Amino acid sequence: MMLIMIRYVSFYTTKPSTKSFLLGSSFVNPLTVCTFYHHIKKNNHKVVIQTGASSSLGKMFHRLCLEKEIQIINIVRKDSQLQTLQDLGSAHTLNSSSSSFSSDLSKIIEELQP
Repeated sequence: MMLIMIRYVSFYTTKPSTKSFLLGSSFVNPLTVCTFYHHIKKNNHKVVIQTGASSSLGKMFHRLCLEKEIQIINIVRKDSQLQTLQDLGSAHTLNSSSSSFSSDLSKIIEELQP
């Protein structure tokens, strides 16, 4: 079974400056997405599970996966974030706060058969 789970943590200083935000959005995030993609292709992974999928980085990575036809399971923490990713074309988006999260994730993994 080839399955990769990407987990990342966002952090800010007590008062993020506009410059640091722009740097993250325009430089660090695209490089991170490229690194994720390189790792996936190098290791021939078939499915990616992404937590924090509603963040800027998560949406950027999601769009790349759609473009490159990589199966992606997006995980968010709020129901309000589900629709945003579905509007971006996500076929598999789950809310980790849902009572059926574990069983829903298992069903999707079984369906995709990585």
